Amino acid sequence: MSTTASEEPLRLHRHRRWAFDQLLVESALIPPVFVVVTVFSRPGPVEYQWFVELSTPAAVIWAVLVLPLFVYRLTLGRRKHMEISSTDSPRPGAVVHEILWPYVKGIQVAWGLTGRRVRVSERASRGPVTLYAPRAGWLPDRRFDREVSELRQRAIEHGATVQPARSRRWGLAVGLTLVAVVLATGVRTAVVGAVWPWTPIASRVGEGCPALDAAGLERYWPASSRQLDKDQDVDFGTLQHSSCIWVRDFSPDGVGPFEAIRLTVRLHEPKAERSAVAAATHEFDEHQRASDYPYVRVPGFGDEAFFISTPARVLLGARKANVNVFVSVWPGKLDGDGDAAVQGLAAEILDDIELDSTEAAEREPA
Repeated sequence: MSTTASEEPLRLHRHRRWAFDQLLVESALIPPVFVVVTVFSRPGPVEYQWFVELSTPAAVIWAVLVLPLFVYRLTLGRRKHMEISSTDSPRPGAVVHEILWPYVKGIQVAWGLTGRRVRVSERASRGPVTLYAPRAGWLPDRRFDREVSELRQRAIEHGATVQPARSRRWGLAVGLTLVAVVLATGVRTAVVGAVWPWTPIASRVGEGCPALDAAGLERYWPASSRQLDKDQDVDFGTLQHSSCIWVRDFSPDGVGPFEAIRLTVRLHEPKAERSAVAAATHEFDEHQRASDYPYVRVPGFGDEAFFISTPARVLLGARKANVNVFVSVWPGKLDGDGDAAVQGLAAEILDDIELDSTEAAEREPA
């Protein structure tokens, strides 16, 4: 803060540190803003890949907007200054604001993201003005305190009526809003889940029909009263699909408990644009939305599961990490317990799925 004789205007220039402070704040704000917007705008779990994707637009905004502003503030912006004087008269130079001592009614210390500044209130209708100087960081600064005291004293000597500083509620409101945004983002992440490089996933699953046999299909439907209708195992590169369908044996001796039973197991692998868990979650949600029957969410089956029980069809769909398992039974008019069969088989199949890898490991080139 530069001072002259008491009759001369008090000229306040921007310090070079101001440009670096603004650069620090604006650079630090870009990533959180992108993260908050992305978390609330994209469906499914929060993925670590999003942060990699966000780095490019964040870098572009920094290079196009933040960096040029920093250069301007460091060069041409520092030529501008403020003046506090006793009389209103034309001043040479780039004066961005002129304050008259007799109209000053308040001088207070304002806290900001980069430290402390001095804010002056005037009797005119316009709002308070933040001075270019003095300024200080967050730590105690005797020089700053001394300059603020000198500024108050000088204001009184020039006819100002300096009133006690009043608390500004907008600062509290802004702080509470920021806290609310952070908490809401955390709650949203906790609700939808998050996928990180170390998130465990399965790298392989068993084939459909052997998986049904290992889960104890014989207990619910003896082999003597059913026949195999479909046994399919397909590897699509980023998706392993396995399906097995058994139907009732219509021979005279083939009286079984169900008309048909089907198992579908789908293992998703990481893609360039989506994690394996997110892909499985998306498919799981699509199955729920496409259901023609009312369903209920049931705990105890993998990470999430839904259950449908009607006279026409019984279905349990479950997701465990990056694997979706769908077990369906068509009871027909027979007396088999479709609910018990579906739940029992699904529980055994999910227990046999081992999470033996991670997202990062599966993304590594072979």
